Amino acid sequence: MNNKKATDKISLKIAAIYMSIGIIWLLFSDRLLTIFAGNSENFAQALIIKSWLFILATGLLLIKLIRYYVSALRRSEDARNQAEDDARHLADYDLITDLPSPSLFKDILGEELSKAQSKPGALSVLSIHIDRFKEIGDAIGSSASDQVLTTVAERIALSLREADSCARIGDHEFNVILPKIKDEEGAAFTARRLMTQISKPLEIGINELHLTACIGISLFPKDGVERDTLVSNAHTAMHLAKRRARNEYAFYSREQSAQAVKNLTLEHSLRRAIEKNQLVSYYQPCVDISTKRIVSAEALVRWEHPEKGLIFPGDFISLAEDNGLIVDIGNFMLESSCNQNKLWQANGLSPLNLSVNISARRFEQEDLVETIEAATARTCLEPRFLEVEITESTIMNDAQSAQKVLGQLKSMGVRILIDDFGTGYSAIDTLTSFPIDVIKIDRSFIKNLSTDPHCPVIVRAIISMAHILEMTVTAEGVETLDQLEILRSLNCDSVQGYYFSPPVPAQDFVQLRRDHM
Repeated sequence: MNNKKATDKISLKIAAIYMSIGIIWLLFSDRLLTIFAGNSENFAQALIIKSWLFILATGLLLIKLIRYYVSALRRSEDARNQAEDDARHLADYDLITDLPSPSLFKDILGEELSKAQSKPGALSVLSIHIDRFKEIGDAIGSSASDQVLTTVAERIALSLREADSCARIGDHEFNVILPKIKDEEGAAFTARRLMTQISKPLEIGINELHLTACIGISLFPKDGVERDTLVSNAHTAMHLAKRRARNEYAFYSREQSAQAVKNLTLEHSLRRAIEKNQLVSYYQPCVDISTKRIVSAEALVRWEHPEKGLIFPGDFISLAEDNGLIVDIGNFMLESSCNQNKLWQANGLSPLNLSVNISARRFEQEDLVETIEAATARTCLEPRFLEVEITESTIMNDAQSAQKVLGQLKSMGVRILIDDFGTGYSAIDTLTSFPIDVIKIDRSFIKNLSTDPHCPVIVRAIISMAHILEMTVTAEGVETLDQLEILRSLNCDSVQGYYFSPPVPAQDFVQLRRDHM
């Protein structure tokens, strides 16, 4: 369009010049000829010459104008063709990685399936999910995230054969077609090679990233003969791999598909539960082992399902961790616990430390400190009455970042609890490198206190170390009098478990406090 406008302007200028010359020619040429010709005979010859010159000039001008218009038409056609090519490329290829789009991928898969039906052998579809990509993107920014995707696409291409195809399907998901493979082992070999390539260290600016991927595999014709079925089954298998661990691959099976449907249904219900405020907080007391008075409590989530009744966290927390809903659940528990604790104080109960569990995914997000600060400010709860429970493995995933976050929380007045102590790194480093107030010994040690002679020794060592470092110790999962007496003999500070009370609703917890005054 711009080329056409430019050409029209040039043509108009040339036409204007030609018109001006023509007018001058018509006005003055006869008079000049009369002066220079001298007689009528010479004048007639000069007039003929003038006419031919006029015709020649007009012809040359027309030829030039035609050339301009032909050139403009060509340029316009070339620009239109280029625009159409660009539009087709944008529709068929991903803007960041230049890999085929989902629609083009389906076309390629359809062609490969047509070939596979007429020839022996198998065809495989792989669904690749880059783990924790959203968290990585939040940390390094969108521009750097695009570089990561480009590098991942290049690494996938290096792992594939010339006949294989790859497409970017979602923000951090890729699909791969493996035609002409002999058996499952061929697909598994490629999956392992892909995970190895993707997991190589990646430097983006000043950041060194360590990516992992989960891969789901479906096989033609065993797992389906339609392209949509194969893609869907590969995606289902990928979710199975994610539930197992990071950097895993899994093959599709009908049993897994049924479980996946069940999980999807549960996930949908859980999302609605969060939206409709069906989650509630229960509270389990922590009792001083000497005075038997309640000194603190732990807030634990429950799901009040409108049809199934009360659902315990063991039935939905792992799913929430997989799909990211654990963040929303954690925010709800933080807000409701702060509000409830302040409400108890307003109703005349003595101040109480109330602990809230912080999941690994929530701990890794940058706004954790601001969220906790905002929750205590909104509910007017003094931060010193709030405790956050974090597992050893969570803080050791990124010790340097954990030190900063815990230091900020500590400076606010929030108390720090290490949950499930003894099941993670269990190093003295864990105790000395972080501002920890309370250690909660994992219930696995408490369960066997009276039957396994090694357990009292381990528990005594943990308690002694903690006391030397001026920390207090709580034993979780106390269910019997024998366990309580052994812990008393080991100088444990407080206990938590069904021996005193299971987690109870807020109104029942008030009565528990009165009973233990």
